[in-house]
Amino acid sequence: MSPMQRPTRSVSACPCPYRFQIMCCLALISTGAITASWSQIQQFTWQGSARLDSVRIPLPDTEEGGKDIEPDFPPDIVDVEAAADFGNGSADEQAAGRSRSRSSSEEVLDGPDDDPRSQTEEDQEHTGVFNLDEVRDDDGKAPTTLLGIYQELCRMGLRSPGAIRLASPELRDAVVRLYQPLVERRPPAAFHPERMVTLKSPNCKDPAWKHILDGTRRAVPRALVDVTTGMGGGPELDLLELRLWEINASLGDQPKPAIKDVYVISESAYGLRGDQKPLHFSRQRDRFKPFLPQVEHILLDNCTKYSSAISKMRRETNKGKKKGGTMFSAESIQRICVLKTLIQRRPEIPDDALLIFSDLDEVPSAQAIQMLRLCKTKSSAKDGPWIQAHYPLPYNLRVGCKARKKTELHYQGVFTTMGFLRRKRGLALRYNMRQNLIVPRAGIHLTYVGSRADVDYKLLHHGESGQVLATKATANGKRLNFCEIDEKILASMEQLLRDNPVSVARAWERGKSSVLRKEPAGELSKCQVPWALLTHPERYPHFWGRATK
Repeated sequence: MSPMQRPTRSVSACPCPYRFQIMCCLALISTGAITASWSQIQQFTWQGSARLDSVRIPLPDTEEGGKDIEPDFPPDIVDVEAAADFGNGSADEQAAGRSRSRSSSEEVLDGPDDDPRSQTEEDQEHTGVFNLDEVRDDDGKAPTTLLGIYQELCRMGLRSPGAIRLASPELRDAVVRLYQPLVERRPPAAFHPERMVTLKSPNCKDPAWKHILDGTRRAVPRALVDVTTGMGGGPELDLLELRLWEINASLGDQPKPAIKDVYVISESAYGLRGDQKPLHFSRQRDRFKPFLPQVEHILLDNCTKYSSAISKMRRETNKGKKKGGTMFSAESIQRICVLKTLIQRRPEIPDDALLIFSDLDEVPSAQAIQMLRLCKTKSSAKDGPWIQAHYPLPYNLRVGCKARKKTELHYQGVFTTMGFLRRKRGLALRYNMRQNLIVPRAGIHLTYVGSRADVDYKLLHHGESGQVLATKATANGKRLNFCEIDEKILASMEQLLRDNPVSVARAWERGKSSVLRKEPAGELSKCQVPWALLTHPERYPHFWGRATK
């Protein structure tokens, strides 16, 4: 046995004094010093909540502390011996790495006794390790409804969204996994590829494009590479589906390039706040069968710098997390990993291939892609990067389509070429608008879209948030704790998000309220709404601001 390892004891042999037993034993559970079943953890948390409130102990919250427990990356995902800093190695190397990972992950070293992972903030109710496989709803099954999730949060002692933000990594992992059945739910209706729009032949002399295009057609359309920054939470499966079908419509019946389009999809077993999360794309690959032969799938956990950043983030104190901490550097490292891995894996992609780089919720327009694929660019435009000007759609489609000033557009994401990426070995999401050309009507930015569970999940993983939506049932009503929510109240909360989303999404701005029309105003196609979303209201009801049947 290693000197750093300690024999574990059952929770029934917890050595803590009775007065401080609840918090003391949970701290020992979190460090692995003692083991406990789910029912035993319940005994120490929920059944003893009255005593817990009266004996809460301010546990250490140090910046440095001792050596913490390293997160155990899933052994069937991570190649821990990846030779290159950002490479994934050959298939044989990855298999060997997975074998080594399985054997090495059987024993996880404990952290020091004096460094339990817990918080001292007022919002923090409990700390401990929860085995989500044993979490059950009232009917004996894992929660499959949002009400079931909120009831489980109440039982876990997380009574408010703020308590989730400040919870220990283990507790946040459990919260994230609660949402898995809802974010991976089966769409309520089938997808119909035959509804795809056929684009008109592009006008390469369009005055709106004269700063980029020279007015002539290319003999052969450009190949295309679409790169997103990762599956980052929210209705990501719906967004990915909309994105892939929108790009697929960009050529229509035009001649095809020499190589097929490449869709780079990256994901991690950890979110951008360091929380463990399922690999949603990997689990739901069948939903994307038409595109799988063209998908370049990148597992970010194979990037050593990214996994190190996640490990560091999970050890950060709440003080560090409130300031942003490692979160923003992890985002940057993630992007570098994706781009460098693409360069290494796909040397056959021609330098003049059009490359799209943006967040998943920044869906590029098929018309804009068509112009850049079929028309020649000016020599003065070089290879960009050309900034994407997105129409901002902050909530569901009932917001409608209205004219926007240039200052109101969302300028993020770029079009460039594969050759530019190879030369620069990196890309940014934002560039100086005075020095770089802007692509008009480049796409749409879909922000607080999807069901309430989807938006909860997005905010959980969002760097600046880390919690869920405000728990309000009326625009001017008080915020409720999860224990107060019942079926009727939840129905009102979901209706409020559909009818008056700004009052929920921006609840910190008191008095912010704007009831939406029952149906969208304006022609949605003029705001770059993806064709798949326009033609499938029954498949994406939450995007349309409609209740599910």
